[in-house]
Amino acid sequence: RTIHRPGQNNAVRRDRAVEDPEHLREPGRLTLGYAGGLHYGYGEQLLRLLPALRSTGTRLHLFTDRPQGSVAALARATDVVTWRARQPTPDATWQRVVEECDVVLQPYLNPAGPHAVQYRTHFPSKLGDLLALGRPVLMTGPEDASGIAWCRAHPSSAYCITSEDPAAVAEALLRLRNEPSLRRTFAIGATTASSAFAPAPLRAQLHEHLRRASGLKRR
Repeated sequence: RTIHRPGQNNAVRRDRAVEDPEHLREPGRLTLGYAGGLHYGYGEQLLRLLPALRSTGTRLHLFTDRPQGSVAALARATDVVTWRARQPTPDATWQRVVEECDVVLQPYLNPAGPHAVQYRTHFPSKLGDLLALGRPVLMTGPEDASGIAWCRAHPSSAYCITSEDPAAVAEALLRLRNEPSLRRTFAIGATTASSAFAPAPLRAQLHEHLRRASGLKRR
């Protein structure tokens, strides 16, 4: 079976863990996956998550360019971080995420600091892909970050942590590790929500917005 990415023809193959999100890739350990850039505060937030990863025995797989500069410490945190590098294609990256990870991570910096306006106004283009993987999605960040606001408007699409308290992240990681039914709930919720990113609904929304805009101009 396959997971079809919204709006695209390519696909990512399912395996047992995707069919059964109650099954951890490594018994007794939760594995997170992050695929994307380390700019815009994402790498800094990953650094802030390291204590929670260590206290809960959680491992993070990074599908990114090798961490350098201000986030170079991620590459040295080998006790909890595994650097997988970028794959040749986006589909190859998502395939590895599906094969290796229990939960997919989207780490907005919290508090957002210099990225506050960007987070409010820029919608994460890969959110549809994350939701379509059939894995629970874990998001950290401020309440007004556009991706978090969207997921909160679509219940069970993602486990959103908006508290700045590191203990809140640790609590979420423990729940996701220890509660198989919770992982299943968010995996199903993510897959259901991904349908909003399919081409047909998006085209219909665009046409409706254009129709309304045209009507306003005529007035």
